Amino acid sequence: MSGSEGGTQKRAAMHLAGCLPYHYFGESYQHCGSQRLLPFFKLGGWLTTTASEVQLELCAFNNRALLRDLEEVCRKVNDGAVILPDGRRLVVAVGKRLHTCLHAASLANTG
Repeated sequence: MSGSEGGTQKRAAMHLAGCLPYHYFGESYQHCGSQRLLPFFKLGGWLTTTASEVQLELCAFNNRALLRDLEEVCRKVNDGAVILPDGRRLVVAVGKRLHTCLHAASLANTG
């Protein structure tokens, strides 16, 4: 991944962090604290960039309720046609379950 792609990844994560609870998560997340969202920001996954899109494929949760919530977030982000500050569209998908994603890096900087 080049430096510019790493910057795109960080900008995408920051954009989502700022508006996720209000626009993309279900009702039960509307006024939650950062601790409740932490499992979502610790998810690993893969980032693919093209000239017109930034595609995030997130590892799926093993927990059914969290997986359902993650799928809802992906659907709402994709239905909302989120445009990142660089003009590219953000596309989010749920990939493989966590136990098969052990080599995937966390998409959010938690350090």
